[in-house]
Amino acid sequence: MALVVSTLVTELRKIFDQQYSGFEGFPPTVNDAASRWAQAINTYAGTNIVPSSTSAVNAKNSFETILRTLLSNSNGTSIIQNAFNTYATVLASGMTGYVSVPPPSPIDFQAVFSIGFNGGSSSAVASSMANVIHTWFKTGIATPIGGGPTINWS
Repeated sequence: MALVVSTLVTELRKIFDQQYSGFEGFPPTVNDAASRWAQAINTYAGTNIVPSSTSAVNAKNSFETILRTLLSNSNGTSIIQNAFNTYATVLASGMTGYVSVPPPSPIDFQAVFSIGFNGGSSSAVASSMANVIHTWFKTGIATPIGGGPTINWS
């Protein structure tokens, strides 16, 4: 398998794009939002990333746990960045047969915020966010333990 940006766009639109035919409704609580975001990220990366990871479930759970703290922290951006960084770090730990290094921290959502704050559509925000996440994930690297070329996550 491989990371497919359109998968992530679809998963994000299900959460927050009311104009999307697959919209599932806004999460009613922070816990529900954290769960749905974690599931969206894991659907995109957990079982599709190359090299594969045995720690996708743990990565998803870590992401969700961090996002649940959003209401108790005044810096939502840092919480979201931490959730992504932790997800990637845990995912890297399960890339059996590789020395894997997660993408550099922090993931930068400024371009996405600009679209949203300037009245962009939910579809445009989902597309931009998915592209930022996708590009960031692909900067993770993995080197086979037994030798061989280093590869970017894909």
